[in-house]
Amino acid sequence: MDTNAPAPPWSGPAAPHGLASTAGTAGTRPVERRRSAAYERTAVSGAAQAVMAELGRTEALELLTAARVGRVVFTDMALPAVRPVNFAVCRGDVVFRVAAESRLATALDKAVVAFEADDLDACGRAGWSVVVTGLAELVEPGDEFDYLAARLPEPWAPGPHECVVRIRTELVTGRRITRLAG
Repeated sequence: MDTNAPAPPWSGPAAPHGLASTAGTAGTRPVERRRSAAYERTAVSGAAQAVMAELGRTEALELLTAARVGRVVFTDMALPAVRPVNFAVCRGDVVFRVAAESRLATALDKAVVAFEADDLDACGRAGWSVVVTGLAELVEPGDEFDYLAARLPEPWAPGPHECVVRIRTELVTGRRITRLAG
């Protein structure tokens, strides 16, 4: 390993959670730190106490079901990209529509992607966020396509959206911050 090489962008005190532990380790992948679903952290902030809890898979998917708009995170021309979509949760998977000829449809088919949805109260400084990571696929026309398409909301974006994308929910994480009156 070259000790004069610059540090990777994910190292140092500003590193995203879980990535700093592998900085400078050649040939390894970042390792995600895991905590139990019961993990909670309490802090005093202003007049109210805040409690942050990591959500279990079942609770996270229930919250995701209540949301109507989320963000799909994917790779477009070797760069990270994010697009808002309105969606539904069907049989535990995230499902939404895209235009057949769009770069989004091309980039998503058989790609590992992330999907995030949340409900935030900026004034109350509380809310939740759920992230799903999994394999995205364009659903082929047929019975499954018809079943999923019938459960999807109408797209907000103008134009045709004839493709149905399903993200298999392989990894589901979430956090909720609540405020307790002080």
